[in-house]
Amino acid sequence: MIIGSLASTADSDLAAMSSIVMTDIYGRNLAKEAADPRLMLLVGRVTMIVATGLALFFASAKFNILELLVLVGAIWGALVFPVIASFYWEKVTNRAFT
Repeated sequence: MIIGSLASTADSDLAAMSSIVMTDIYGRNLAKEAADPRLMLLVGRVTMIVATGLALFFASAKFNILELLVLVGAIWGALVFPVIASFYWEKVTNRAFT
């Protein structure tokens, strides 16, 4: 049951990341308004394959748990401060987040 829930969570995370890259990064920024649906689907599938490869690399690299915690903490620290600061910054716009 635990393995099933882990697989389901990993599958959902991969699908969400693929969708974000496909629609937000490619669809809105790279292709602008002339996004081809077939190419968007290809971008989503390639993103999922690359993300799966990276996940398999990190899983098989046998990193020390402390190294992974430091890595996640560094990424989290770089992302959290701008988001929290934007709550109190009066002149922030939606364009700043996209």
